[in-house]
Amino acid sequence: PVLRDDLEEVAHRAGLRPDGSGRVACPFGYADVESAVRGLLSTGLFDAAIVATDQAQVDKELAEALHPYRRPDGTVWMPNVFRYLIARTT
Repeated sequence: PVLRDDLEEVAHRAGLRPDGSGRVACPFGYADVESAVRGLLSTGLFDAAIVATDQAQVDKELAEALHPYRRPDGTVWMPNVFRYLIARTT
């Protein structure tokens, strides 16, 4: 299993030479909660939950989980940071 900050080690094990890395802010922004739920569902990450329960339950749980990210104008804004690694063949 790979830990969050193990990208360099993974690159080395794959025979690559790390040549730079960093973090970039990439927030997820949606027009409203319904759009956010649709966007999150489109990732496929919640398919198993839908099979285990049902679509309506998963939609409800996601909508509730998004409440802290809802802005006064109704938009949903979730901060997010991606880690990246540039690597070269050795």
